[in-house]
Amino acid sequence: MDGLAGVVLALLLGMCVCTDIVYRVTEEQSGGMFIGNVALDSNLNLNLSESDYRTLRYSVLASTTDNDHQYFTINQTTGNLYTSSLLDREVICPYTDQCKLDIEITAQSAITSYFKKLTIIVYIDDVNDHYPVFLKTSQSLTIPESVLPGTSFTVDGAKDADRSTNYGIQSYILYPQDLPFSVNFVKNLDGTSVVRIIVDGTLDRESRDLYELTLVAKDGGVPPKTADLSVDVHVTDVNDNAPVLSRKTYNETVREDMPVGSTLLTLSATDLDSGRNGEVRYGISPHQTETIKNLFFINATSGELILINPLTYVRGNSYKIIVEVSDRGQQPMTTQTYVIVTVLDSGNNPPEIILGLLTNGVAKISEYAPFGTTVAHVAVVDQDSGHNGIVMCSLDSTIFELQVLDINEYRVLVSQALDRERLARHSVTVSCQDSGTPMLVSNANFFVEVLDVNDNAPIFHMQTYSASIDENNKIGKEILQVTATDYDEGQNAEVKYRLLHSNDTVIQVDAHTGIIRANAVFDRERMSSFMFKVLAIDGGSPPKSGTTTVSVTVQDVNDEKPQFLENLFIFKRKENRQAGTIVGRLMAMDDDEGDSGRVVFSLAEESPIFSTLPFVVYSDGIIKTTSELDRERKKFYDFKVMASDLGRPTLSSTANVKIFIEDENDNSPNIIFPSYTNNTIVISVGTPPGSVIGTVRAQDPDEGLNGEVSYSFDGDNQTSYFRIFSETGDVILQKSVELFAGSVFSLNIIATDQGDPPRSSRQTMKIIIGTTLGSNKNINIIIVVSLVGVTLVLSTGIILVICIIRRIDTNKERSRKPTSDTITSNGLAGVPNNTYGTLNKPVAEVISELERKRKEVTFAFSPDQQIPSDETYYEDKGHKSVGKQVSYGEHVSQAFLKLQDDNHSETSGETNTSDSGRGLSDDEVHGSRGGSYSKGRVVPKSKPNMEVNVYQNQNTFFPDGREPISPISLPRFTAYPPYTSNNGRYQGDTGSSYAVHRPLQTFHFGTKSSSIDDDSGSTSGIHTMDEDFTAHLKDSVI
Repeated sequence: MDGLAGVVLALLLGMCVCTDIVYRVTEEQSGGMFIGNVALDSNLNLNLSESDYRTLRYSVLASTTDNDHQYFTINQTTGNLYTSSLLDREVICPYTDQCKLDIEITAQSAITSYFKKLTIIVYIDDVNDHYPVFLKTSQSLTIPESVLPGTSFTVDGAKDADRSTNYGIQSYILYPQDLPFSVNFVKNLDGTSVVRIIVDGTLDRESRDLYELTLVAKDGGVPPKTADLSVDVHVTDVNDNAPVLSRKTYNETVREDMPVGSTLLTLSATDLDSGRNGEVRYGISPHQTETIKNLFFINATSGELILINPLTYVRGNSYKIIVEVSDRGQQPMTTQTYVIVTVLDSGNNPPEIILGLLTNGVAKISEYAPFGTTVAHVAVVDQDSGHNGIVMCSLDSTIFELQVLDINEYRVLVSQALDRERLARHSVTVSCQDSGTPMLVSNANFFVEVLDVNDNAPIFHMQTYSASIDENNKIGKEILQVTATDYDEGQNAEVKYRLLHSNDTVIQVDAHTGIIRANAVFDRERMSSFMFKVLAIDGGSPPKSGTTTVSVTVQDVNDEKPQFLENLFIFKRKENRQAGTIVGRLMAMDDDEGDSGRVVFSLAEESPIFSTLPFVVYSDGIIKTTSELDRERKKFYDFKVMASDLGRPTLSSTANVKIFIEDENDNSPNIIFPSYTNNTIVISVGTPPGSVIGTVRAQDPDEGLNGEVSYSFDGDNQTSYFRIFSETGDVILQKSVELFAGSVFSLNIIATDQGDPPRSSRQTMKIIIGTTLGSNKNINIIIVVSLVGVTLVLSTGIILVICIIRRIDTNKERSRKPTSDTITSNGLAGVPNNTYGTLNKPVAEVISELERKRKEVTFAFSPDQQIPSDETYYEDKGHKSVGKQVSYGEHVSQAFLKLQDDNHSETSGETNTSDSGRGLSDDEVHGSRGGSYSKGRVVPKSKPNMEVNVYQNQNTFFPDGREPISPISLPRFTAYPPYTSNNGRYQGDTGSSYAVHRPLQTFHFGTKSSSIDDDSGSTSGIHTMDEDFTAHLKDSVI
């Protein structure tokens, strides 16, 4: 139990409790000096058992914030604290009044867990081991003698390394102490001192200019340590002493005939000040009579009084001269005294002339002064007696005269008119002589200044001034300067300028200099010159004035661009005129003058180059052609032209030119259809009269009437069976051609323009009359039987259906009669040997050619269109496809060409106004692909460029309301003869009546574009009529 209690007690006591222990040591102790026993001083023995106390071990902790621990060491077992090295307070704590070191000591048991940290504070006490030190051994002060008592002057204080309160610097003493100086000081925080030497009394440099002082610094030691500083005080001079003359008053007696330049006496003065303050200068006071200043002069440095003009004896009078002497201080001090000069009479003296009413020797009088006006007063003084004192005076002037007022007293009068402008200043001399022997003469000269009266007006140097200024000037630009002179003087001659009339909006004139400046920006094109008057007014009262005229010319500057009279010039010229033909002339104006207003013309930079533009623009604005013009190549030309002036820099503007090329009838119509490669139309023998069987197409590149084409038949080839409309080119069948089956008509077509003179072209059109089939009933029966047979065959098998269909086709071929007038699908049968018109080939040859064609109706497409695929399908309303057509040249069953109950004829179409009458060249046939058609439309698998136009039947031409069978497109009814009320019938020129039809449906297939140069490039196709027209007529109307 006792052991356990001891352990618990040791643990409780082992808790770290920090305790502060304070030691004091003096500096300069050697290392190993005992400071104290930490174990005992901290009372550790009171809290521990004797056995535990003996196990304690002590050590000094190293600090991370300072190095205080390095100055101490401790005995590990006893706890004695020692110094580890010499302690120098000034090194350890250089800038502090109190030197305090903090160290930490640990006490730790060697066998138990007891641990305690002790804080030790060690104060290092200062000892007086350092002397005060001045940074330098001597110092000089400069103090003016005028310094006020109490003024202080700073000197550098001493420094003592001992920083403690007791041993630092404690006082300063100034030696010797009987002088008018004292000292005080203030200690700084860094140990230095601010020492001030105070002036306690008045200083007088003239009494003592140097004080040698000793400043002693003492510290607080016993005995104190000291340091000395030698201070030399130099008292500088202040100008506080005035010069002192050797005598208070100087008296001097001289003879009247003393030579000029003689020295009367020499002044002497001293000044106790030094430097410039002690340097003296002599002079005569300026505040005394002019007589004194005119007779005497003093040398400033030597003090000699010198006679500069002859002396005159005046009975009982003497010359009292005030002389002065000054030092050269910044504020000089002056001393004055009298020099009395007495003149002794030594002989006859000349008269003395005294002039009055003068100002500085000048008399002033107005130029308008009347005769007798007093100019000056003359008094004569002669101190001599007897004849020597009798004086007579005269005046050397024709303008003035001398009038006697009293004895030796005169006045000068005006005797002639004065004119200041002729002579402004007159010199007048008064001469006086005594009657002595010899006679002595005195002269007095004065000037008469004639005062001005404003009797002259300002006069301009020129009656008329001319000047020029460039336009677009800056406001304030100087134009010229006018100058006027006034012969008066002073204010009367002060001239000011202004405009006679208020014109300051344009120009302004400087009132004092006469410089005329622009007050506006001039535009020569608006105002080329202007004039104004300038008034010059003097300053007299009343003022006088003069005028002059100023003419200003505004000089041209190239500031105006040439302006075209039109922004767009439009010219018209005929084509085919030879090169060099004048087209027109450009007009432009430039408001500038000279070269700046001369305009030259040229093509603008952005215009086409000369090689492509068939025009040339000359500098005078004339436009000419450089080659013949062809309207058909280009109808008009657009280009820009430029107008430039010849100014510097060049200015320019542009305008547009448009030249229209007027047409001449230089092109004949080009007949597109019929052409040499495509001139044939095949029609059915049953084509009704009034049908449009074809359209002649022609183009004329000319315009207007020159390009309007009319069509006609050659007079030698007229036939009453056909008619051509002159405006549309539509060829109409006028009579039935049933009797001419197989015949070929050759019609000579003439296309004529409306030019003057007209031009025309010719071409031949061939019309082939086909044959007819049997009755419509037989065809209908065959179709019905075929359809019934097909239906039956389909029930037994597809192969049997195909055989039956071929059988029916074979029967149909056999049932045709070669002598009938029907039209086969691929040619003509039963063509008579005779033809109406001109047959180009025998009928048999024509039939043979047609049989070589397709047996079925085919349609041609332009090569540039999409070619249909091999399979095209027929579709009817509500029915699916029942058959297909293979590629061009294969046989197509007649069942697909003739449909039961079909109410419309089905023909090939084209893009012109007619749906029939166009032939197909061999080249076009071989370059096209076939396509099936049915009941008004063709349905290819790949749809070609095709357009279906459905026209409504706007007019009923037959009395019974039946519709026409021919797909006629008449877009311009005005081109046909007028209609009559004969039930829609047209009355032809021959008197025959035929129907004019409008198609119910028209097929337009893609065709090659027409070309003027290649007739074969026109739209083409095989156009045939069905063999039996009754199958496509309502109610079998023919």
